[in-house]
Amino acid sequence: MTIDEPHNAEDGGLDSATPSQFATCAAGEPFSRLKSVQPTADYGEGPTFSPPRALPLNLADPAHRESRMAAKAVIPAGYTYFGQLIAHDLGNSVDIDAVPHRGGAKELSPSQKMLPPIRYNLIENPLTLETVYGPGPTLLTHVFDHNTFLFRVIPKRTVSVQLGNPIDATDHSIRALYDGRNRDTTFLHRLAVIWMKFHNYVARDYQEILRLDDWREKAKIHSGARAHVISVWHEVIRRDFLQTFVDPAKLPANLKNAPDLDETTLLHGVFRTFHALPRSNYFMSGVHQRLTDLLLTSLNDRPAADRWSLSWEDFFAGTQRGTKTGLSASVSPSLTVRGGLQLSSLDLRTADAVNPLRLGDDKIKDVISHLDNSDARLLDPETLAQATNDLFGVVSGPEKLSAEDIEWMPLFATLMIEADLHGKDGRFGPLGGLILTKMIEDILENVVVPPSPSDKLPRFKSMLEIINYVQDRERKEDA
Repeated sequence: MTIDEPHNAEDGGLDSATPSQFATCAAGEPFSRLKSVQPTADYGEGPTFSPPRALPLNLADPAHRESRMAAKAVIPAGYTYFGQLIAHDLGNSVDIDAVPHRGGAKELSPSQKMLPPIRYNLIENPLTLETVYGPGPTLLTHVFDHNTFLFRVIPKRTVSVQLGNPIDATDHSIRALYDGRNRDTTFLHRLAVIWMKFHNYVARDYQEILRLDDWREKAKIHSGARAHVISVWHEVIRRDFLQTFVDPAKLPANLKNAPDLDETTLLHGVFRTFHALPRSNYFMSGVHQRLTDLLLTSLNDRPAADRWSLSWEDFFAGTQRGTKTGLSASVSPSLTVRGGLQLSSLDLRTADAVNPLRLGDDKIKDVISHLDNSDARLLDPETLAQATNDLFGVVSGPEKLSAEDIEWMPLFATLMIEADLHGKDGRFGPLGGLILTKMIEDILENVVVPPSPSDKLPRFKSMLEIINYVQDRERKEDA
C-alpha cells in the first residue's frame, strides 16, 4: 500500500482514514495487491510453452494504413491520448531485475527458465491516478506546493512547470510532473496537467465547503479533494473511455463470470492494441502538424508543439475539421521510437519478451466461450485467418496466414485484426471489448478509496467536460 500522507485520527471522516486510503487490492484479498510482481500469464495445461509467432504482415505499410484509416477513422483523436494516460495509470511494467528492492534472486528450475521473465509494475495502485499524484505531497515537494499541498501549476500554461537546472538553464527534464512518461507527446502532457489543475480547483472548493480561511488543514483538504477526483476519474473511464472503444451490444450479460486474466496480458496484450490509434498528422494551430513533430525525443528538450494552440473541441467532440482515428489492423508508419525503429516492430519484440496470453491459450478460449455464439464463431482460427488474408489481399506466399499463425501471434495483433474486421465505428471487436471491459471493471471495483467528501464538488462524465471546466475557471478566476 502507498501511504499518501499523515492523517489526523482525532475524529472520524477522511482525516482518520487508514494508510491504505488510496490503493488497489486483489479481488477477495483486502489490503493485498495486484501490483508489484506481476503474475505470469496462465498458459493452461499445454505440454510446452512457446514464444509468439512472428507476424508476416506489415502493419505499417503506408498504402494499407491509408485504406484502413479511410474505413475506420471515426473516433476523435483525443481519445488516443486519454487512453494513454489510463494505460500509464494502470502500469509501468519493467523487468524485475530493474527493481533494487525486489529481494535476492532465486535459482530457477529448467521449466521456469522457459517462461518469460518476471515483470514488476512500478504503478503500485492502478487506476488511482498514481501516474499524476505519485506517492503524494509529503514526498513530492517538487510537484506539490508544501504550504498548500496543491499541484505546482501555472494558470493558462498548458504544460508542466519547468523547475530549472542550476547548471544548465536549457534543461527541461526537471519539471513539476511525477511521471515522466506523461511528456511523451504534447497532447498527453496537457491532459496530465488538466487533471492537476482539476484537483487544485476541487481542493479550493473543498476548502470553502469546510469554511477554512487558510491551508493549515492542507492534508485533510488534499485527501478529500483527491478522493473526489479519483471518483470522477473512474466515472469518465466508465462513461467516456469504455463507451468510446467498446460496443455495449457485444458485451455478454454474464460479464462478471468471464475468467480473470493477468496484468501482463492487459498491459502488453490489450493496451498495445491502442498503438493502432496515433495518426501521422494532427490538426493544430490551424494546420495539420506531423506526428514526428509532436513526439518528445529527449527529456531535456522542450518541443515546439508545447506552444502550439489546440482546440480540445476538435480533439474530443468530433468536429468536422478535427482529426479522427480508430482501431484497425494497421499502425502509422510515422510512429517510431529512438533509433528509428517502428513501434509496431518494438511491440513484436516486447510480445516475444513478456508473452501475454494469445488466442490459442486456454484462458482466452474460456473468455471467447462467454461471447455470443455468432461472435465466437468469427474467432475460429481458420475463419479469422481467411478473413485476415482477404483484408490484406494475400493469396499465397510467406505473408499468407494460417490458422496456427492466428492462434499464436501476439494478442495485440489479433485484437487489431478483430477490431478491423468486426469492430463498429473504430471500436474493439467483441473479444477485445470483453477483455478490456472485464479487466478495467475488475480493477475499478477493487480500488480502495474513501467516497467523495461532498456532493457539492464538481462532477463530470467526460474528459471534454473536465477540460472545459478547467479552462472556464482559469478564465474567470486566474486571468
